[in-house]
Amino acid sequence: MVSFQAQVRNSLINELLDYREKKYNQLALEGFMQGRDEWDVYDTLVYETRFLTRRATTFKTVDMPYILQAKTYAFARRSMLKYYDENDMARYIKRNLNKFTALGNWQVIVGFNFALSCTAEEGRYLYFWIGALGFAVFKIGSYNLLKI
Repeated sequence: MVSFQAQVRNSLINELLDYREKKYNQLALEGFMQGRDEWDVYDTLVYETRFLTRRATTFKTVDMPYILQAKTYAFARRSMLKYYDENDMARYIKRNLNKFTALGNWQVIVGFNFALSCTAEEGRYLYFWIGALGFAVFKIGSYNLLKI
């Protein structure tokens, strides 16, 4: 049986290769139309995808069901492909987690250097790093559906 980390690594490699191929085709079309040569296009591609290459994943603290953990990780990887700004990444992950879990108040912190002390619901905390980028995802209280 293949471990979770091996599955994640294989899917990330495929995702990165697909992204780089699409990005290269897009940059090549734009670059050649602007009179740039192939090396300029390749340099731009390397610069724009530097953030995604050779990124080891390290799970620091996991207090979350496996399905939710895998979804959160997938949202984080997609946010890295889609955005360059940490604030946009955090917003993307939070929005998708709120949709996925229906009820809840998810908090997401993304950054290269941060400290965190928080109280989270039981079974709703995940702290991991993808390369040098850290992600802390936690839920801080369900909506109270009963009126007292």
